[in-house]
Amino acid sequence: MYQLKKLPIALSLVVVFGSCYKVWAQIPMSGTSIPALQPIDRLITNLMVKYSVPGFAAGFVKDGRLVYVRGFGYANSNTLEVVQPDSLFRIASLSKSLTAAATLKLVEQGLLTLDQSAFALLNYVPPNYPGAAVDSRLATITVRNLLNHAGGWDRDTAINPDGGTGFDPTVNWTVRAAQDMGTTAPPDAATIVRWMIGKPLQFNPGTQYRYSNFGYTVLGRIIEKVTGTNYGHFVQELLTEADVSRMRIGGSRLEERLPGEVTYYDYPGSPLTTSIFPQDTAQVPWPYNFSYATMDSHGGWVANAIELLRFVKAVDGRAADSNILSATSIASMIARPTPPWGSTQEPYYGMGWLVRNTPDNWWHDGSLPGTRTEMVRAGNGFTWVLLCNTRVRQDNAFFADMDNLGWQAQSAIPAWPTNDLFAAVLSYDAWKAKHFSSTELLDLNVSGDRADPDGDRIPNLIEYATGNDPRKTDHESLISAAIQTANGNDYLTIAFRRLLLANEVIYTIEVSDDLAQWRATGQIVGEPILNQDGTQTVTYRDETAVPSSADRFLRLRIARKGP
Repeated sequence: MYQLKKLPIALSLVVVFGSCYKVWAQIPMSGTSIPALQPIDRLITNLMVKYSVPGFAAGFVKDGRLVYVRGFGYANSNTLEVVQPDSLFRIASLSKSLTAAATLKLVEQGLLTLDQSAFALLNYVPPNYPGAAVDSRLATITVRNLLNHAGGWDRDTAINPDGGTGFDPTVNWTVRAAQDMGTTAPPDAATIVRWMIGKPLQFNPGTQYRYSNFGYTVLGRIIEKVTGTNYGHFVQELLTEADVSRMRIGGSRLEERLPGEVTYYDYPGSPLTTSIFPQDTAQVPWPYNFSYATMDSHGGWVANAIELLRFVKAVDGRAADSNILSATSIASMIARPTPPWGSTQEPYYGMGWLVRNTPDNWWHDGSLPGTRTEMVRAGNGFTWVLLCNTRVRQDNAFFADMDNLGWQAQSAIPAWPTNDLFAAVLSYDAWKAKHFSSTELLDLNVSGDRADPDGDRIPNLIEYATGNDPRKTDHESLISAAIQTANGNDYLTIAFRRLLLANEVIYTIEVSDDLAQWRATGQIVGEPILNQDGTQTVTYRDETAVPSSADRFLRLRIARKGP
């Protein structure tokens, strides 16, 4: 309990544990408003209005510093839950960049080579469903071919099981695969790969570039084979090196949303469809009719803008001391494959990234019903991530405008802030991993929520929630309280530093007359102040004036946000 005795009225503060276009201003926004960067707010909200986008998140990094991150619109249009800077979104094909990084890490570790035969390594038993026949060229597909989208599959020209043209097995054919393989729909990714061993290739491996979700599905199985562990688990372990802890393979059905994940919306008037999930007998919206577990390594991840920016920073080749891949791996990742690309052809697809060497830009986008995403690592020192929870009907026009937004933002800002928000947007798990050793993380007396390793009587959870260091005695900047006069009345106020996050801890202002019964209260005073370290300083005022002849108590409750 922190007692404030200097005020003229008894006041007790308690910290308690528990687990230019006018429309832009009408869209709710989260995160700190930075006056110098409001042109970005307007660019994003104008785009949302133009295309009726429910929710959007965006982040910009300049020269390695997170200078902007905000949420816009609604994570759920029915409940009016607002998108937060750390809201999770399906990222669709941005997942391929994660898979490419994981594959290259295994090459670094000597567990894999780029020119190894992919299917010889997997050594799957060929399927025996009617019509299954192994294409002899399958044995010549290398890990490099898979990374470069040169494995031999062409989803546009391939003949599908119904006899028509167009065949993307993990996206649109999971029910048929389950039937042929004698399993329940939707099948897992390994079953899809075994099913496809019985299907023909469309070209000789290594001779053409044809974007292939399936090729990256195979890479996921190779990662599992080599590591002896689950694909998602291996990638998560790699991501911890970049201070990333909340990325996950997403759920498929509406009720499988992760904590802090947005809701996904198809375009207005879009049809419903028969579910691929046998437990869903009614028709469902298209965004909830894909098996994200099956699409894991090519399109199954969910992430927030902050952690995607951390990932890009960790593979962008700019600061060797912060990269999770070696310089050799990064060079391989962005090298031009010749063939299938010409020696001067740009842009081209490297390994998990589209690349334009002049002027050293890398990028990837993602698209599925309910999802449109992009991340860009530009040669001029900027990186940005854009995520939204719909795919509009005019997708080509929308993506052209979305793709241009990052470049417009740079032109609109004459002077960028010099502070770095990255430190204040670490997840709690990543924060603990940064401050405690692997041994200490297992010892709750050191790293637990209530532990106080620096002996300043501020437990770890409070240190985290107020942007402090659990190894330093820094309570002087924790919380302050005062009496504020407004309209001739005195009000108790609390000012404290908080993180730019909504999905890690809950901050609640509570009031009491007797220290026994407490109720939520509080009205924010003024605009939050953005501190140099990326935290916000916010001030809350009691809604009731201090009584002249009675006690009034105000406290801040900080609790972990549960699922």
